[in-house]
Amino acid sequence: MSEKIEEQVAEFFAKEFSFTFNSVEGLHDLFNSLREFSHHLSENHYYSEAINKKVMSINLDLHSLSLELPRIAEQANSFDDEATIALLAGKKPSISKSDFESFKKKLADSRKRVVELNESLQILVKEIKAEYNGKV
Repeated sequence: MSEKIEEQVAEFFAKEFSFTFNSVEGLHDLFNSLREFSHHLSENHYYSEAINKKVMSINLDLHSLSLELPRIAEQANSFDDEATIALLAGKKPSISKSDFESFKKKLADSRKRVVELNESLQILVKEIKAEYNGKV
């Protein structure tokens, strides 16, 4: 696909919906970082039972999101493809505002959950550190 078409697609979404697809990619990157870090925490069972349970709870939340985020990414790709095909054909994309706003709401909800999990992991790290410092 030509750079010109990619620019036209980006311009269309920015003008019509105040949106760029960078937010989808950024959310996915943050989620992957959290999942990798949480996996690392769950590999180490040297914590108290209370902390291990918190790690497990966060992992379950991350697993739930791991089922949700690919659907959001697929929907984003679908919107992008629809706009690209229309612009390649010399037409204006006819993406439903209500459908796209629904997509943006799902994305915002997922982003909120990812940020909350990030905060939970940061608190958990402080608890692990406090527990470790108490044992030393």
